[in-house]
Amino acid sequence: MTAPPHTEPGSLLHVARAAELAARAGQDDYVPEGFAVEGFIHCCRPEQLAGVLERHFGDRSDLVLLELDPAALPVPPVEEDTTGRGERFPHLYAGIPWRAIVRRRSLDDHDTHGRDPE
Repeated sequence: MTAPPHTEPGSLLHVARAAELAARAGQDDYVPEGFAVEGFIHCCRPEQLAGVLERHFGDRSDLVLLELDPAALPVPPVEEDTTGRGERFPHLYAGIPWRAIVRRRSLDDHDTHGRDPE
């Protein structure tokens, strides 16, 4: 699987629901609903994206891919294997400042390449 266009290898990505992202637009940081339960924000690397979409977003069509600038985050991501499968994923233990979102792309029908919003 190749990285999405315009995404550098090693980039930090987060898959968000479009409605949830829009609902939080007036807040200081983007904090998805799952943060309150899990205590972190799930992220992935470009080479992990296809598997993440397949495993966790099977029938969703309202997805937005966020490319994050790690230098603009309040804490560095922590690489963890929370599934026991031997694959480590970046987790953020803080909200995502809007300035850290350097690119947003629609992910229609599990398009792992994303489309720039028009």
